[in-house]
Amino acid sequence: SSGINAEYGVVDGEVISADSMQVYQGLDIISNTVTDEEMEGVVHHCINYVPVSAEYDVIQYTHHTIPIIEDIIGRGKVPIIVGGTAYYIEALLWNFTMATRNSDDLSDHLSESDTAILEDPSLSSYEKLKAIDPSTAEILHPNNSRRIERCLELTRELGVRRSSVLECQEGGKRGQMRWERVLLFSLESDLSVLDSRLDRRVDSMVDLGLLSELESLLHHSGPSGLLSQVIGYKEFADYLELKKYSSSAYPDSSQLEDALNLGLERMKCRTRQYARKQLRWIKSRLSHSEDSGYHFRKLDSSHPDHWSDHVSQPALRDVRAFMRGDLVSDPQSMTKAPKSMAVKSCEPCGVMCEGETQYNGHVTSRKHKKRLSSLRKQQARLETS
Repeated sequence: SSGINAEYGVVDGEVISADSMQVYQGLDIISNTVTDEEMEGVVHHCINYVPVSAEYDVIQYTHHTIPIIEDIIGRGKVPIIVGGTAYYIEALLWNFTMATRNSDDLSDHLSESDTAILEDPSLSSYEKLKAIDPSTAEILHPNNSRRIERCLELTRELGVRRSSVLECQEGGKRGQMRWERVLLFSLESDLSVLDSRLDRRVDSMVDLGLLSELESLLHHSGPSGLLSQVIGYKEFADYLELKKYSSSAYPDSSQLEDALNLGLERMKCRTRQYARKQLRWIKSRLSHSEDSGYHFRKLDSSHPDHWSDHVSQPALRDVRAFMRGDLVSDPQSMTKAPKSMAVKSCEPCGVMCEGETQYNGHVTSRKHKKRLSSLRKQQARLETS
């Protein structure tokens, strides 16, 4: 995304970085922070201002960033949010995410015992959710690990239960945008193209000095939470440990090289996984809204040779229409809000189904019918005995 910041500089605006890693100082390579040359004179905010030894979350980010956006608007300019971290973008655009641990909007804050449950390594993610937020756990299948983790992530970030946030949403406190008009672009490409680009990006990061930056980060006495968030630290942990003793205990350089190559593959894999996670968040959370002033556009960046036709020109056309106030919604880009699917259980089979469609599919399956037949035979034997 940093490669297109200056392209939208035709608008008299300033860029807001919405990247959870670019806020930290000294992580320029790890977070792929935009360089002075790439900025091309466009003012950028929310980059390199938090020490790596400090704890920082989305709540602090929104408190820091919203006044900056208001100031940009007050000076007659356009704030251009670029990122990064989809959840940070959502936190900026909608009021509900400003709910904090001290907010009156959300009264159902976590207790110390709830926090202890969240951090208990002996409990599974579903057990944690069931203990802390049973009403949310009831509507999620225990095997739906992705949604369960997302609920726990939201709980950790806001310090409140997801069910409390939903109640706040239904009361109209969420769903209302902070600003009357928003135009959001999502640069998307074929997954095979995206994977190839991400792999090349990781190779480039290593060439630029990623490993040295990781070593420097490791030497800081900051919170372990930041280290766990950084893509690259866990993946190269074995290599960094071997390198520390390579001159004495491990004279064979081939072992160090093997650890380096393994770390490289692991980082590429995790980077691809993270990219997919961001795409899912955009699709489920940002590609739809009931607000009349919200406009979402997908741009196909699969083919660099057609960048002007598929990205630059369509984007600039929409930006100009947006600035004039006559931009219309694009039904091909916008998606319908996902429906909430309650969990239904089949007691004879001991199966939990997510949503009516899955439940209906189960009760008409051979497995279900065979189970019912077996139970009827058992009942008949008991009655005749």
